[in-house]
Amino acid sequence: MKLLSLPSEIIIRILALAEPPDIIRCGMVCRLFRQIIEPLAEFQYLIKLDSLGYVPPGSLRLDLSYKEMVFVLNQHQDKWGSDTHTRVDMYKLRDLESRSMTYDFHGGYYVRGSSLPGMGDYTRRLDVYQLPSVNKNSEWREWTHPDIGVDVRDFVLQTDYDLLVLLEAGEPISDHETTEDSPDALQHIKIHLRSLETGQPHPAAACPILECQLPSYMQSMCSFYAQVVGRYISVFFQVLAWRGTRSYELKIWDWTTGKLISYIGTSIDGAESFTFLSDQLILIPCPVTFTDGGLRHQAHLDIYKFDEPSTDDAIAQPAQLIASLYLPEVPEVTGTRFIISRFSCRCDPPPSPSAQIAVPYVGRPKIYDLASNNRVLCVAMEALNIRVNTGGRTRTKSMLYISCADLVDMVMDILDKSTQESTVVTIPWKDWGNKASWVDIGQIYTGNQCYVHGQRTVGLVYARNENIAEDAEEETTRIHSLVIFDFDPVRVKQASRQVRRGVRISDPKAESAWDIPAEETKLMRNLFLAGETKADRLFSVRSTLINEEFHSPYCYVMIDEEHVVIVLQDLGGRKSSEGFVEVVSDDSAELQYLIELYSFGYVAPGNPRRDLLSTEKVQLLKQHQKRWKSTSWTQVDVYPLKKRNPNGDTSTYDYCGGVYAQGSSFPGGQYTRRLDLYQIPSVNKDIPWKQWSFDDLGVDTRDFVMQPEYDLLVLLESNQTVLYPNSAGINEGEPDRTHHFTIHLRTLGTNEPHPDAARPTINYSTPSYRRTTSSFYFQIVGRYLAVQFLVTNASGSDKFKLRVWDWTTGKDVTYIEPWKPGAKTFTFLSDQLILIPYLEVVSTGGVGLLHPRTHGKMAVFTFNEPNDDNPAEGARQIATFELPDSSSPFLYLQGLSCRCDPAPGPSFRSATRHDSRPKLFDLAPESRVLCLKMKSPGVIPIDEMESTLYIQFTDLIDAVTHLLEGPTDKPVLNIPWENWVKGTSWVDTDLLYTGNECYVYGQRVVSVGLDHTDDDSDLNEITAALLRRRSSLCLFDFDPIRNKREILLTESEIEIFYPKTDTVLGTWSDGPSLRNTFVEGEHAADTPFALRKTLINERLDQHYYVMVDDEHILMAQQRRGRESSLIVYSFN
Repeated sequence: MKLLSLPSEIIIRILALAEPPDIIRCGMVCRLFRQIIEPLAEFQYLIKLDSLGYVPPGSLRLDLSYKEMVFVLNQHQDKWGSDTHTRVDMYKLRDLESRSMTYDFHGGYYVRGSSLPGMGDYTRRLDVYQLPSVNKNSEWREWTHPDIGVDVRDFVLQTDYDLLVLLEAGEPISDHETTEDSPDALQHIKIHLRSLETGQPHPAAACPILECQLPSYMQSMCSFYAQVVGRYISVFFQVLAWRGTRSYELKIWDWTTGKLISYIGTSIDGAESFTFLSDQLILIPCPVTFTDGGLRHQAHLDIYKFDEPSTDDAIAQPAQLIASLYLPEVPEVTGTRFIISRFSCRCDPPPSPSAQIAVPYVGRPKIYDLASNNRVLCVAMEALNIRVNTGGRTRTKSMLYISCADLVDMVMDILDKSTQESTVVTIPWKDWGNKASWVDIGQIYTGNQCYVHGQRTVGLVYARNENIAEDAEEETTRIHSLVIFDFDPVRVKQASRQVRRGVRISDPKAESAWDIPAEETKLMRNLFLAGETKADRLFSVRSTLINEEFHSPYCYVMIDEEHVVIVLQDLGGRKSSEGFVEVVSDDSAELQYLIELYSFGYVAPGNPRRDLLSTEKVQLLKQHQKRWKSTSWTQVDVYPLKKRNPNGDTSTYDYCGGVYAQGSSFPGGQYTRRLDLYQIPSVNKDIPWKQWSFDDLGVDTRDFVMQPEYDLLVLLESNQTVLYPNSAGINEGEPDRTHHFTIHLRTLGTNEPHPDAARPTINYSTPSYRRTTSSFYFQIVGRYLAVQFLVTNASGSDKFKLRVWDWTTGKDVTYIEPWKPGAKTFTFLSDQLILIPYLEVVSTGGVGLLHPRTHGKMAVFTFNEPNDDNPAEGARQIATFELPDSSSPFLYLQGLSCRCDPAPGPSFRSATRHDSRPKLFDLAPESRVLCLKMKSPGVIPIDEMESTLYIQFTDLIDAVTHLLEGPTDKPVLNIPWENWVKGTSWVDTDLLYTGNECYVYGQRVVSVGLDHTDDDSDLNEITAALLRRRSSLCLFDFDPIRNKREILLTESEIEIFYPKTDTVLGTWSDGPSLRNTFVEGEHAADTPFALRKTLINERLDQHYYVMVDDEHILMAQQRRGRESSLIVYSFN
C-alpha cells in the first residue's frame, strides 16, 4: 500500500513522530504532505519550536491551543530579534542585612543569600524571587527563608525539581599523616538537599544530607560549584592554599538515593570549574599541562566519561579521562612572558537528562523547553602579559565560545573509533578551533555566573555616546549597551538574511565594536585569529543602549529564555544597601525615572508616591534638576512668622524634613516654652503649606530637635541644679554641682507623648560649675537619639559628653564621657560610627604666642548596642584622621566643629517601625558632605578667621569600615593627612554667613555674602556702598557626578570653583589665612566643586540665617517685637 493512500489521520500520526526538520522536508517534496502540514497548528508549533532551538516540554500548557502557542512563540522571537525592549519591570529587593552575599538564577527564580548579623560571614538567609513568565504562566512572587539553620558556603538551584542544594563546609582539621608537599588537613563537607519552596528536606531525597571529606590545607580558601542533571548532582571542590597551590576534586552523587556514582580524585593543575556536556560526560578546563614531571603553560579542555555502578552494592569508580582538547600554544616573544593565568567555563542550564536518569517530578506546565543540544560552552580566559625586563604586567580578558553539541559529537566519534578504553585522545587546536568563536571581552561586564543561557550570552558594555546633541543635558553621560551574543546556527543564519535594527552578524576577525585596545589584546587576538586555524565562527550581536551607569562591583547581569535581569546594587556610582532586580525588555518610563533619580544623587523611596505615573515622575524630576542648575529664581514665597515676645529671649530653631520650628520664651523667661511650626510646601511629598503652634510646651526647654519622618519632637528640659555637699571648699575650676535634665519624647503633630516611646521621658545629669555656659546638639538615626552636652567653665575649658539612647525603649546604647578638651560637636557617619573633631595641644606656647598651639584631628568611634538588660558600654575609638599643621607658629586652629545633614539613614539594626510619607525621591544614603568649620587667629588676638574643609562622607566611611570587623583590642589607626586629602575642598568662608545649623543638606551647602566680584573701581564710595547692600546667596555643590557633568559642559550657569585660585565673593578675607596650609602645600584640598551665586533682592538686617533641603533654600529674618518672615526659594 502506498503511503499517500493512507487516511490523512494516519499520515498525521506518522509525521508527528518525525523530527521538525524532517516534517519541513516532507512538505517541500510532496504537495499532499504540504497540504496536511501547513494548516495543522500542531505541526506549525513543532516547526516553530525547532527554529527557535526549543523542544516540547514534558508538561505542556493545556490552557492554550497550538495556534495560541505559535502566536506566543512568534512574539517571543520578535522580542529577541530587536534592539528595542518590549517591557522593563523594576522590582525592589529586600535590604541586605550584611555585606556577605551569594546568589543563583535558574528557571526564572532569582535567589539571593546573605549572612545574619552577628553570625559570621556565611549564608544563613535566603530571599527567593520568582520572575513573571509567559512560558510558565506565572507572576512575580517572593518569599524568604529567614534562617536556613546551617552555615552555607554556596548553593545551587534546580527549579524543575524544586531542589535547593546547600553546601556546608567545616573548618580544615589538621592531618599529621600527610607529607610536607601534600595537603595537610581534612575538610568535612555536608550537602543539604532542600525544597526551594519550603526550605525543608526534599521529599524525593532518601538521604537529605550528603557527606564527604576532602584533602585540604590548614591555611586555605575553599570554593564550590555544583550542577544537577536529572538524578545526578556533581559538586566541584576547589582548594586554594596559602602558598598558591590550587587543587580540586569532583564528586557525583545520585541525590535521590544518596549513593556516590563517580568521582575525579584530587588533582593539582589549576582547574577551577567544570560542566556536564551530557549525563555521562564532564568537561574541566585546565590552564597548565604536566609533562615528564614538569609544568607547561598550555591550556586544554579535559573531557571525562563516567558510568553509574551496575548494582547497588558496586563501588563507585573514578571517571575516565578520554580526551583533551588543546588550545593553541603561546609563542615565545622576546622580553615578554605570556601565560593564560585563569581558565574557567560556564554552560547554563545543564543538559537535559536522558530517560535513564530522569527524576519522576512533574514540573510547571510550559509552552517550550530548551533543546538539550542547544547550548554554547563559554570558556573564560584571563591572560597575563609579563614584561621580563621591567616587571610590568597587563591582563587581557577574552572568551572562547563553542557549541556543546560539537564537543559531544567529537567525543562520541572518539569513543566509536577507540579500541583501548584507557587511551586518552589528544585533539590539537587545528582539529577543532574553527568550530569556535573568540571574542575580546575586556570592555564587557557580566558577573561570575548566570550570564549564559542556551546559545545566548549577555553582558554590559561601557561605551561613550558620541551621537548625542551638543546642547543636551545628558551630554556627558556614559551610555551603556546591553549586548546579547547568539551562537545558535539557525538563528544566526536567519539574522544574516534579514536586516533588523540593532542586530548584526559578527565576524570575530573584524570585531571592534567595543574599542578593544590593540596593544593589550594583540597577542591573544593573534593566537586565536591569526593562525592557520581561526576561532572565527560567526554569531549574531544584539545591542541596546541603556541610560544607566552600572558599576561592576555592585551589579551583575543574568539571562534565561525570557528575561535579561540586571541586579542593581549601585547606580550612578552610588553604593546602596537596597537592591533592585531590573527585568529588561522595554524602553519604559519607569527605567527613565530611575535614571533621573540616580544621576541626580537620589534613590527610589521606600514608600513611593502612587498617585503619579512614571512619565509624570520623570517630568517632575527633570524640572527639579533644571531649577537647581539655574541662577535665576523660579519661585520665591514669603511667609509671615509669628511675632516673638519683645520681653522674651530665645535663639532656638530647627529645620528638618521640610518643617521649620521656632521656639520662644514667655515674658521675662529665658527658656523656650512656645513652639511655632511651619510646614513648607513640597512636590516631593505632595504636601501644602501648613502652620501650627504649641502655645505652652509645659516644660522649660533649653533646646529641641525633631524628626518629621517619625513624627518625633525631642525637648531637652533644664531641671534643678544641686550643689555638692562640700561645694564651698571646691576650687572654682572644678565641678561643684550636678545639673539635671529631662528629655521629653513628644509627637510633632500634637505635643503629646510619642506612642512609639515606651518611656515618654529620659532623665540624665552632668557635673556643672558655679559660672558656666552650656550648649547642646542632637542627632537622630532610626531608634538612636544622640545628645551632646558641652559645659564650659569660668576659665573657658570645655567638658564634652555624648550619650546615645534608644528613644523607643529609653535604654542607654553607648556613651563617650568624659573626653578630650577641644571637642565641641559630633556627627554620625553611620549607625555604627561616630565622628568627633577636636583640638590637641602640641605645645604650650613660646615667644610672642598668647595661646597654646593646637593640632586638629577627627576621632572615629564605634559601638555595640547592649543585649537585653546589660549596661551600655562606652564607645570605642578605632581611628583618627589627622589635619595638616601650619608652618607658621602664629597660625593654628582655635576652633573645630562639624555639620552634616540630614543624619545618615538607619540600617536594619537601628530602623524604626514608623511608615514614612510617600515621596517622589529620597536622598541617596552616601550623598553627603561633611562640613568641618575651622577657626584660626585673626589680625588682633580677639579676632578669629573662619574657613571650612568639605569632605566626602563615603571617603571617611571607606577608610575605617574594615576596622569594624577586626578584634576590639586593636590600636587606634592613625590616618595622616596625605592619605585622605584626595576629594576634599578647602574654602575661605570668613566673609560668608550661614547660621549655626541646617546650612548643609546632602552635598549642598548654602550661605550668604556681599559679592565684590563685579565691583567697579571707578564708582564713588557711596554708590559702591549702596550696591554692596545687595547680598548674594551662594550654593556649593560637592556631588562628584553632578560636578563632572558641569565641568564638561561648554555652557552652564553654574561656576566651577577651584580652591587654589578662586574666591567665592571676589575678594580675599583680611588677615592671616590657612590657605597655605590646606591648598598650597604638596597635599592640597583643592577638589573643584560647583558654585551657584544668585543676587537676592531682600534687604537683610542683623538677625537672619539660611537653611537648605532637597527642594528649598530658606531664609529666616528675625525682628524682635515686629513681624518676622520666612523667605522660601523653591526648586520643585
